[in-house]
Amino acid sequence: MDKEPRPIAAPADYVAESAVTFADEQGDAVLVDREHPLPVRNAPAAAESTPLQGMTGASGVFGPFIPDLGRAVELRLSGEWTGHVTVKDSIDDGATLLPLTVGGQPWGGPYTGNVNEEAVKTPHVAGQTLWIDAALESGTLNYWMGQ
Repeated sequence: MDKEPRPIAAPADYVAESAVTFADEQGDAVLVDREHPLPVRNAPAAAESTPLQGMTGASGVFGPFIPDLGRAVELRLSGEWTGHVTVKDSIDDGATLLPLTVGGQPWGGPYTGNVNEEAVKTPHVAGQTLWIDAALESGTLNYWMGQ
């Protein structure tokens, strides 16, 4: 049974053609077709970085965590503790530790309770290290930072 084509609804009685393109090595647009399929990237391999993990009942700065570039860093804080925890980064092996910010506003803490943060930071600077700065008032903090 043949169906009558439906008319295209207002505001227009036409549809503009569109095409998917991607940039080639020179930055020129290439139309996706049988000869030029859309390039895809395989899922990344497991992170090579070693997680920073530990337990503490005292305030301190813990690190460094040396992240793989271009991969999101996750943070997990657990335990029975009070106080606050911030994530800090450094590009000079920890000599200078700066809190994470976005638009000049705090990012990556201060955390005052247990968290399971999926994307604290995605580092793109070679030699960058991340640190956990814990100011505990009581209890025991379990921390884990990894990718």
